[in-house]
Amino acid sequence: MITNKFLLAGMAANIDTSLFKVCPDVLGSAILDSAKRHARFFEKTCPDIGHRKMLEKIADVAGFPNWHAFQTLAIKLTKVYAPPMRGSRPSAPSSVFEPFAPSVPLLIRVGDDLPPKSGELNAMKEFGNRLSVKLNTSYEEVMDVLAQLQGADTLAALIERTPVKSKSPFYRFVTYEDGNGRFDATAACWASVDELDALWQSYDDRTKEEKKLARKFLVSTLEKRPDFLEGWLALATIEKLDGNEDKAGPIFEAAIKKANDLIPKTFKGSIEWGYIDNRFYHRLLYNYMRWLADRSIFSKAIPLARKQLRLNPPDNLGVRFDLPCLLAANGQHESASVAMRRLERKDARTDAHPLLVLSICNLAARKEDDGIAYFIRALFEFPALRPIILDNTIPNLDENKWHRGVIPSVEDMWFDYYIVAEKHGIVAFILKEILQDPRTVQGEQHADKLYQETRSKLHSVHDSSATMAPWHDGSKKMANELMRQLQAEPQV
Repeated sequence: MITNKFLLAGMAANIDTSLFKVCPDVLGSAILDSAKRHARFFEKTCPDIGHRKMLEKIADVAGFPNWHAFQTLAIKLTKVYAPPMRGSRPSAPSSVFEPFAPSVPLLIRVGDDLPPKSGELNAMKEFGNRLSVKLNTSYEEVMDVLAQLQGADTLAALIERTPVKSKSPFYRFVTYEDGNGRFDATAACWASVDELDALWQSYDDRTKEEKKLARKFLVSTLEKRPDFLEGWLALATIEKLDGNEDKAGPIFEAAIKKANDLIPKTFKGSIEWGYIDNRFYHRLLYNYMRWLADRSIFSKAIPLARKQLRLNPPDNLGVRFDLPCLLAANGQHESASVAMRRLERKDARTDAHPLLVLSICNLAARKEDDGIAYFIRALFEFPALRPIILDNTIPNLDENKWHRGVIPSVEDMWFDYYIVAEKHGIVAFILKEILQDPRTVQGEQHADKLYQETRSKLHSVHDSSATMAPWHDGSKKMANELMRQLQAEPQV
């Protein structure tokens, strides 16, 4: 483990030292290269000192008796802890990091177009003060050279840097050899995201003044940086949360166009959610798709859903649940049936959300047997569907009686249900009739008994072979039987 002395020095200078703990060789290379770079820059300011003597002075300020000692220890890290041809890296004792605690300022890398963080600036000043004494040079001149090492002409210019003044585009799109790609956000972009997040996360819970401040920051930043795509996503979301939903859609659409302009026209690969830089793009597509669906503009919403599934096959946002519903709501029942196949695979989720989607899409296509059976299974898995559909009320989901272990997103479920039921009123009518039938209530009681019995056996120390299979198989069987009863003869 890295010693507290080295770790604390890194924390104080806003430097993440976690990589060095795993890869000490990286520390050796980085700190040696930085020391040589510092020497080259200061040689221009103090040409009379010479290269060799400058290295000695840098090593002295970095806490070593001479350059040979500094270089020897750094090279030792690169050799002893280099990744082996086979197996894992050798572990480093905490003592190997101890001598480098005074050298931590050499590891400072201020982000492009960014001012130094308070810890970085303090560490630079402390290092610069020690170095000015060794070089017999003014502190101000030394600090300007340290600023030049971070890409600024002077310390004042370094401190005055702001993300919005960055000369580089906030985003570029990178295509890899395998044909896939991703958005690449600059450090200035991410700094703007951090500043934005501090102002608007948990927006609904903020005061009026805080909301005004967040909006003011966004408007001001976007005027200066119209390429701040994460900012456009936040602004559209704020408009929705403030009740100005009609304003949100055009913002989503314009931001998507800006992002698409960065992607080569010939690009056919994936843009996966796994890369954090890509997530703003998927959130834009997702939110705009839903905005369009809420307005029954399915001619645009459906292609957007298909595009998301093509660009991000893992489908982290659950668009596979939305697509069948969009198609069903638009009367494209055969296409909806094809889209539902992904939800019917053996390895697919079997909680209430996909079961409800399968139910409402089948009912919209007049396939009542399947539609009713899937709904009853969804109800057995998530009893909260009863008050949600009958009373438009979400019960206290912390109570075990309202769920069977898995609690799906009620907001997402309601979106899919509403989109289909709004266009096919018969769907809501049938589901409400099922819920109001006494036989359904009785079936729920039997389902609850089976679930509790199965859980009891699963948690019993006397039955290590128990699984939840009896519950899953039994609930499916009960759902099919109840469906046949409901279809054969209405309850009088």
